[in-house]
Amino acid sequence: MSQPSSITPQGNSLVISVFNGAETLERTLVSVAAQSHALDEVVIVNDGSTDATSEIIAAWESHLPLVQIHNPRNLGIVRSLQNGTDYASGELVFRLDADDVWLPNHVESMVKLRKRYPNAALYASRSFICTADQKHEKKSTHVDENIIRSKLLWNNPLVHSSVAFDKQAYETVGGYLGPRYAEDYSLWIRLLSKGSFAFTEKITVVYYDRENSFSKVKRAKAQCVRFGLQRLAIRAFAVRHPIVAALITPVLLLRQVLNKVNIG
Repeated sequence: MSQPSSITPQGNSLVISVFNGAETLERTLVSVAAQSHALDEVVIVNDGSTDATSEIIAAWESHLPLVQIHNPRNLGIVRSLQNGTDYASGELVFRLDADDVWLPNHVESMVKLRKRYPNAALYASRSFICTADQKHEKKSTHVDENIIRSKLLWNNPLVHSSVAFDKQAYETVGGYLGPRYAEDYSLWIRLLSKGSFAFTEKITVVYYDRENSFSKVKRAKAQCVRFGLQRLAIRAFAVRHPIVAALITPVLLLRQVLNKVNIG
């Protein structure tokens, strides 16, 4: 396995974690190569894939500034993102899921946002949210520095593939800690407890909705995880948004009870 970077962060890095992603990874990497502003580093964590994922990654090594971290067995999304982000040498770390797509202006838009707000901890753009048949269903919600924390009290409004974060801020808050199903939600709460948020209205990402593939049991477990993170967000942002926190607390308790009934 490659070792974490020990140099001072500079430039831009992308981290992709993939497990048996042969059906979609090529499409994703094509969108990375088509960016109007090139990345300095592309770190792909191959999380113990047993399909043709390794061959696809190897074919792109001469086309992208690509580094592969190969997990000999499947470690899961949280460990893989930890490994990939620890390795990344960029001061600004981009994320892209192995079945999503960037539009050609994504990196350029985020770099401009970074120049405008150099001290932000977290950056994001808007996305098209698509179903499996690849029809554009809707756009992701508008958020900004003034409302992002109140939104996080209810849910995670950010598409993971649309974000970039400051590497130093990431390390300060402990990085990806989990839990499974919501490792991004947890990180956003912790980053925005310490730093500011910068957002662009530009739609620069196509996100393929994977919620439809969840079984009823998986969905119920994911909902339990989300309840826990809502409690974390309430503790983090209640002082800033006391009315919203007061409104959501009884709703959250009721939803927890109903979710336990559904699991049972």
